[in-house]
Amino acid sequence: YALWSTDQKGGLAKAYCCLHAIATDFAKLGRIVTKKGIINNVSIIDSNYIHTIYKEVSTNENQYAYQFWLISDYKGYDIIYM
Repeated sequence: YALWSTDQKGGLAKAYCCLHAIATDFAKLGRIVTKKGIINNVSIIDSNYIHTIYKEVSTNENQYAYQFWLISDYKGYDIIYM
């Protein structure tokens, strides 16, 4: 299972960084995003939010928004990553 780093022992989770997880945990997050927030026909994350991530990342000058980055047109693909 994954763990969030906190600002101090028993403190608040650092929302901007430091998710301690294994590769399969990150793969699950990627799957949720690529499936537009739907897993096993259940909406886990509002699809409008997922759409906003893609829109904001692709229109942002630095190609970054909401903890996501975009590599545009890499070998014909747009690659979004966390």
